[in-house]
Amino acid sequence: MKWNFTNLLLIGILGTLITGSVLAQNINQILSSYTGTNASGYLRPVTDLTAASLHTGLWSLMPDDSSFHVRFGLTHSAFLPFSNQQEFEAVTEYPFTPESKVLAPTIVGAIESVTVQGENGTAFVFPGGFKPEVFLYALPEIAVGEVAGTSLYGRYLGFKLNDDEFDRFSNWGLGIQHDISRYFPHEGYRLGIGYAYHQVKLGDQVNGQFHLISGNAYLTGRLGLGYVSLGYAISNMQVSYDYDSGETTERIRIDTKGDYPFMAEIGGELNLWVIRLRLAAKVSPPFGAAAGLHFAF
Repeated sequence: MKWNFTNLLLIGILGTLITGSVLAQNINQILSSYTGTNASGYLRPVTDLTAASLHTGLWSLMPDDSSFHVRFGLTHSAFLPFSNQQEFEAVTEYPFTPESKVLAPTIVGAIESVTVQGENGTAFVFPGGFKPEVFLYALPEIAVGEVAGTSLYGRYLGFKLNDDEFDRFSNWGLGIQHDISRYFPHEGYRLGIGYAYHQVKLGDQVNGQFHLISGNAYLTGRLGLGYVSLGYAISNMQVSYDYDSGETTERIRIDTKGDYPFMAEIGGELNLWVIRLRLAAKVSPPFGAAAGLHFAF
């Protein structure tokens, strides 16, 4: 086992950023016992936790004073994997007999592996997860607007990796929000509808696509605002890895889809001259929170 930054980053991008010490493994080692449905079940919490991290605290409200504004900063989110995400129903794989079903850890589940005893002294081992205390994510972002009641959002983080398997990490996103309250008299509140798309890539092995459409209601005041957001997300992630059956090695691609598409969020923002301090809480599963520090001009 080797401890290095690249493997720590890999585990973090796959949804298992652990506070304290981390047992570093690469993706092929993690998934070497899995194909098909088992691998999808093992990885699925990553899709939902990544989607929740990208979508919570996403929207901001630009002034509707018919002039052009820019704001930029950083949003940081934290999510706690809950019990339903920590295990899945796994099935032993051919040629192991007899076929058996068992509750096994997901990638965010218990560290201990689960062993099923078979015929003739054989055993099938389902590897453990990493049981993170918290799933953390952070992205820099910029927003411009409003133009004809419309604001645009952009996010990007990317860098090269000094690793034999993964040459680059990138995460970018684009969003648009339109102020529909401009079409009728309003005072003290505003309404918006928005759409956002994010892509996450780690080398050629991890590729995720995340869509969100939401309706946002804001209560505005002199010192800031409070808001409620309801949305629907479509989240997909593909993971490719080498599976060694003992006789041959084959390239496996696993497609996972999010289990929790509905999103409900509450939050608020404090205006301190050019500084904007934002707090948001996701009140639909998976549960978590986000905090943002932005500068507005």
